[in-house]
Amino acid sequence: MPDVLCPRAVWIAIPRGREPSILPRCRNLPAPRAVRLSPCPSRTSNTFQEGDPESVFDAALIWRACRPALIALLLVSTGAVAGMREPFLLSDVVTRSQKGDSPDSIIRALRTTRTTYALRGSDFGKLREAGVKDDVLDYIQQTFFNDVDLVVRYWSAGETMGRCGPCYPQQVDLGALQTDGSIRQMPPPLRSNPGRPLGLPDWYRTARNHARLGGITVDELRDLMKTGQTEEQLLHELRTRGLIDVIGVGGKLSFSTRLSAGIPGSTMADLHEEGMSDAVLDELQANLLAVMVEHLRLKYLNLGRGAFH
Repeated sequence: MPDVLCPRAVWIAIPRGREPSILPRCRNLPAPRAVRLSPCPSRTSNTFQEGDPESVFDAALIWRACRPALIALLLVSTGAVAGMREPFLLSDVVTRSQKGDSPDSIIRALRTTRTTYALRGSDFGKLREAGVKDDVLDYIQQTFFNDVDLVVRYWSAGETMGRCGPCYPQQVDLGALQTDGSIRQMPPPLRSNPGRPLGLPDWYRTARNHARLGGITVDELRDLMKTGQTEEQLLHELRTRGLIDVIGVGGKLSFSTRLSAGIPGSTMADLHEEGMSDAVLDELQANLLAVMVEHLRLKYLNLGRGAFH
């Protein structure tokens, strides 16, 4: 290794010739000694031979060497936590929409704060009625499933993004939006359960196997609603047959490494205006999330093994 100029604050004296070959020699030290730049060496390190009179192991010296690095690490960690952006409030999205702010400016605010929301199917119609534009609804739905993609990717590899509430799609409760205009917003339940990726909303459930019964598309569900099927019948169709034809569809030509949402937020709002009940819309969104999670799980488990169907 070439000689380097070592900061005096982190000198640790060891006998010349005993230092590992991968470490540089410090050319600004007296000839009898060599030093190495090290974080916090331990007594068991091969560098220090216990009982060897030529070796120097001074706990106080090592602490003085390590202390600046430890303090710097603490300051960086504290600064990272303090600098973490708070999630953008969905109530502010509604307020700015009602004031006439453009969809682009609202989307820019969501993108800057990296805020995503885990909306139920019925929430999109309520937000449209409150003045939120379709471009914002579609952005909210798409970024939710972008985050689902990331969460499942970590989960498939046996990892998580940790218990960082703002890092996941925020859960919301719009039950009081039409009465007093308030919106409750909270992080998702960060509990580790078998078969459930960390960070998904509490209304998520795993996909069921509907292969024998065939599936139902959004258009077929809409047609059943228009023929007078009751809410209970529509729910039965969704729960027994399952949702199909929502993977890799979106209606717009785009190039992305992420799947399109399958059912845009504006389409959910359209179904609400056409008369689909909140319970059916919520079930539709839950089905969509279950299908997406299962598709992404298989995708990442089979990564590098060829195509899967």
